[in-house]
Amino acid sequence: MGEVKEWVDKKTYIKVLQKEISVLKTYYKPHEEGTGHFNTAISVIQNRIEQLEKELQWPYDETAV
Repeated sequence: MGEVKEWVDKKTYIKVLQKEISVLKTYYKPHEEGTGHFNTAISVIQNRIEQLEKELQWPYDETAV
């Protein structure tokens, strides 16, 4: 997948990732075995959202990521 370059695209991408987190949360059952990978996926996506939000700040410093 190519890097999201345009600011508007990044905002849309963040919204899509947030929606994906809400879907994954419906699958994660903390008291059941075999669903921990959903929690891991949620964490990874949250970290990606944080990175994208930093990129939206002006001026963007690539060395800070």
